[in-house]
Amino acid sequence: MGSSYSIPPEKNVVNVGDEISQQLLDALNAAPAPSSGNPYATAADISLAITSALPLTGGAMTGSITNSAGTHDTEMAGDLFGVQLSADHTKGTTLEFDGLDTYDGASHMQVTPTGLTFPDLTIQTTAYTGGGGSFTGGVVTTPIVFDGTSGQYISKGNFDTSRGGNYGISLVCAIGYEFNWQAGWLTTTEQNSTTPRPLYLDSLAGTNLKVWNSSTNLGTEVSATGITFPDGSIQTTAGAGQQGDQGPQGDQGPQGDQGPQGDQGPQGPQGNDGGYFSDVNSDNIPYIRYNQSWQPLSSYDQTGGGGIGEAPYDGSPYVRINNDWQPMSSYDQNSGGGGGIGEAPYNGTPYIRINNDWQPLSSYDQTSGMQGPQGDQGPQGDQGPQGMNGGNFPDVTNDGVPYIRINSDWQPLSSYDQTGINEAPYDNTSYVRVNNSWSQTFRELQGNGSGDPFYPFEVKITVNGTDYWTPVRPA
Repeated sequence: MGSSYSIPPEKNVVNVGDEISQQLLDALNAAPAPSSGNPYATAADISLAITSALPLTGGAMTGSITNSAGTHDTEMAGDLFGVQLSADHTKGTTLEFDGLDTYDGASHMQVTPTGLTFPDLTIQTTAYTGGGGSFTGGVVTTPIVFDGTSGQYISKGNFDTSRGGNYGISLVCAIGYEFNWQAGWLTTTEQNSTTPRPLYLDSLAGTNLKVWNSSTNLGTEVSATGITFPDGSIQTTAGAGQQGDQGPQGDQGPQGDQGPQGDQGPQGPQGNDGGYFSDVNSDNIPYIRYNQSWQPLSSYDQTGGGGIGEAPYDGSPYVRINNDWQPMSSYDQNSGGGGGIGEAPYNGTPYIRINNDWQPLSSYDQTSGMQGPQGDQGPQGDQGPQGMNGGNFPDVTNDGVPYIRINSDWQPLSSYDQTGINEAPYDNTSYVRVNNSWSQTFRELQGNGSGDPFYPFEVKITVNGTDYWTPVRPA
């Protein structure tokens, strides 16, 4: 605590150590502060202060001396001398008989008679001269710089490639080019440590790239002039390479349109006598010849398992009635109420329509036709081309193999398009075949077991992709 004393102007300034001792001065400073009622320290005050002080000579100091100067606290004791921050006593330095300890919390840097102990507890016992010493382990937190002036260094990489290598390790030359090893990948960059650049090997100086097998001492070498292979051959220009194996055959494409009919071939030799019959009509409709009997191809099971030939793909609807195709326009959809004809008997027997009447096919002469009434003689027509001798031709071989007859020519059924389609549902309901798809466009009225005498049928109407069944009745 400081004290203020009045010194007569005629007196000289007192010098500590000459006119007054430091002990007496300290005693005066320890006395009560002067006041208007007591402007001077009393003898009792000075005596009290002097008796509590340590003598200049002799005696023993049993505690420590601490001096607080605002920012730092200085402490002197029998075994140490220390300086620490006034605001944080975990930071400071102590000088002891066997060393110097500079600390910051739990981190200590110690100088002892045997060497240096670093904060990571590693110890250095000899001087490091920039190459003559040794590094015994620890954590390097700053780049390793060699002479401090040239600029080259070894450090953690200056960029991360996001491959899990945590920046890797880099060699940086004196002018800033970086060579980085990171997560198993080598990368070189321009002087900004950002822009990648090619990895250059000085082939002129003899540095080539070798991919080598150490056990055989063979490998591939790449230089500035070419590539040397393990067999000693050298390639100095790009090669065309060998042609690879042919790839697998692609899927078969769709069948093309039918080509134009060719010219009629020369007339063949006359066939043997016996076994002749009339040819099919040249009407572009295929027929099959099976065991010396004509059958329309559309009535023949072309799949061998219940399939049938496809309806004509011409945009017109067809109905499937008793295993035969019929244009829907020729079918009486109103059972005789709309100007059509009644259906042939449904008993598995083929019928033909002759003179507005149904007749079993078996009762019809299929080679010469039934005798019709004599018609009026027409005008004389142009003479036709020369026909085949006798107008007949040999039959197919009776070998159980089906043949088709189309445009006066035999073709084995196996060579004809036998893809076929599935039969329409067999439920006494007429179905329409339009563009390769079955469709039921009319049916008996649903929901009424006995039917409606006025509206016995329903017609399907499709609006915006949704089907609606509407009751109708014949005219």
